[in-house]
Amino acid sequence: MNRINKIALIPAALIAVLASQVALAAAPVTTGQITLTGTVTKASCQLNIANPTVDLGTYYAGTTFKTVGSTSPAKPLGITISDCGGTVAGLVKLTGAPSDDAQYFVANDTNSGLGIKLDQNGTTIKPNDTANFTADGDLQLNAAFISTQALELIKTTQANTIINFEITNQ
Repeated sequence: MNRINKIALIPAALIAVLASQVALAAAPVTTGQITLTGTVTKASCQLNIANPTVDLGTYYAGTTFKTVGSTSPAKPLGITISDCGGTVAGLVKLTGAPSDDAQYFVANDTNSGLGIKLDQNGTTIKPNDTANFTADGDLQLNAAFISTQALELIKTTQANTIINFEITNQ
C-alpha cells in the first residue's frame, strides 16, 4: 500500500472509531419504576362504657309523667373516651330506634307514650345525631324516660333499647 492510500485510510479509521463511540453513548438505558403506597390515619379512640346496662329506675306514670315532655331523673351513662392520640375534638354518633315522635330513642315499643331522652350538657341528642367531645374524658351523656304523649295514653312498659356509638376524630 502506498503512502497516499495509508493517509486516506486515517480519516476513515477516525470516523469509524468516533461512530462506534457515538453508538455506545446512544445505547438504550435500562429504566425501572417504583410504586409508593401508605396510609395516614388519625388514631382511633377507645370508647369505655363503665356499665353496658343502665337502669333508668321505676316510676309511677301518674306522678312522674303528668304532662307531655315530663322526664324521670337523668342517669349518667358512664362513658369515657380515651387514647385518642392527641386528637382534641371529635364526634360520637348515636344510633338506635326512634320513639313514636322521632325526637327520642324508643323505650320499648313505639306506642308506649314514652321515649328515652339522651342529653349532653342539657342538649337533647336525637337518634342518629352526634355528641361532641373535645378531649379524652367523660362524654357526659345522661339518659331519662320522657313522656311523648298525654298521661292517659302512656302504657306500662319497661325500657329495653340498644343505643350504638360510632366515634369520628376531627
